[in-house]
Amino acid sequence: MAPDRETPPVGTGGAKTGYTGPAYTPSIPRVTPACKKRITPEQIRDAAQADPVRAYERAGLAGIKRDGAERWQAVCPLHPDKNPSLKVFGDGGFRCFGCAAGGDLLDFYMALRQVDFARACEDLGDLLGLTGTPNTWQPRRPPSTSHARPQTPDPPLIPDTTVQAMHRALLADPARLAWLTERKHIPRWVVREASIGLGVGPCWHGRERFAIPVPTLDGNGWRDVRGYRPKGDPKILPWQKGTGRPTLYPWPWVCAETRLVWCEGEWDALNLIGRGIPAITCTCGVDGALGVELPDLHGKTFVVLGDADAAGDRLGENLPDRLYAAGAVAVSVARWEDVCHERA
Repeated sequence: MAPDRETPPVGTGGAKTGYTGPAYTPSIPRVTPACKKRITPEQIRDAAQADPVRAYERAGLAGIKRDGAERWQAVCPLHPDKNPSLKVFGDGGFRCFGCAAGGDLLDFYMALRQVDFARACEDLGDLLGLTGTPNTWQPRRPPSTSHARPQTPDPPLIPDTTVQAMHRALLADPARLAWLTERKHIPRWVVREASIGLGVGPCWHGRERFAIPVPTLDGNGWRDVRGYRPKGDPKILPWQKGTGRPTLYPWPWVCAETRLVWCEGEWDALNLIGRGIPAITCTCGVDGALGVELPDLHGKTFVVLGDADAAGDRLGENLPDRLYAAGAVAVSVARWEDVCHERA
């Protein structure tokens, strides 16, 4: 039985055979991302760790400046940022203390360009000049459209028995207690009220440190114990992983006051309180102060008291706007000599 239609020659459109149907075209496979050369997430992370500044500049982060050993800073493009609150670290990771974004180079690129994981791998491979091997690899990581990482639950509160045991250890050491009162000018009544102690915490590198317990904002427990060592590097460490997030200190002690001094460190706050001046600070330094979630500050007046250095200047320039936004009625910036004649 003859076929109903004549099969056309390839590519002729039937012009020479009398066939009037559509031309036959061989099937040509399309080049899809799965057929391209594989760029693995490990390659991208290795490139970011080898040269963090180059990698983040290629990914779209501008104005990167050094901010210490193995650390750089830049204005965060993921939120309205007036000061450099984004940090890039030597291991290729990043963290913004303003909007809480963090992760690796892939996380940064996905948040900045609003693309999924597969597209981020492909784009960064091109931007960083990486080469791979052909295969049909598909990313297993689910797409992400948000730069904010899931919030980890708060770690368990530190038992009061632990805090009090370290406090008793300090009271039993006259030399260390005298160092606090004579060198840091912390009165003994402040040492008692703040439960300052002496001990070894889980993340204190096995060395004994002064222990500064940090209460929760409601005053119903201890969320951290800051370990201070005068000649340590770093000088101050959190109790354990997860407890070192920025928080106000000692907020439950002074929250009822209407006039407060905001200073840079825990010792400075305790020093001022010992002089009868209500004071607070934020753990984690200036970066913590410019990123911490503030409570309701309606009706309060603040004096911002920073150190005489670049970090102190940055605190004085940027913190007042945050305090006003939280409800403060008046904010001024002062120097230490304006508040007291002697500083620890």
